[in-house]
Amino acid sequence: RILNKFKQKYGTGNRMLARLLGHKTAKTFEKIKEGQVYILVNPAFPSWCKIGMAVDAEDRLKQFQTSSPYRDYKLVATYDTSDRRKAEKFAHDLLEKRHERRGEWFCIQHPVAASILELPMREFQ
Repeated sequence: RILNKFKQKYGTGNRMLARLLGHKTAKTFEKIKEGQVYILVNPAFPSWCKIGMAVDAEDRLKQFQTSSPYRDYKLVATYDTSDRRKAEKFAHDLLEKRHERRGEWFCIQHPVAASILELPMREFQ
């Protein structure tokens, strides 16, 4: 009952985060530069990992879980950044030089992706 009242007042997902942070709409919330670049994996795609960006990577993971009946997506790395869009673009550009890419998904083992991105992502903090 309390959760339903909370959802009615604040919504869910980005809408909820936006309102909790004092934004009137999720649209203004999306203009926030700060956030995280993340590496996400799913055992159904063992050779692939997703490199994405979000204000909150854990919240983004929850959005992915709703599309999977097995709830088997796993967040394996997050990098706090001062400009999530620039950091994500840099990560994509860096990885696509040597690894197959489909959208935000890369054919690379996640430990390799994490080791490639670890130092460069520090520049975006």
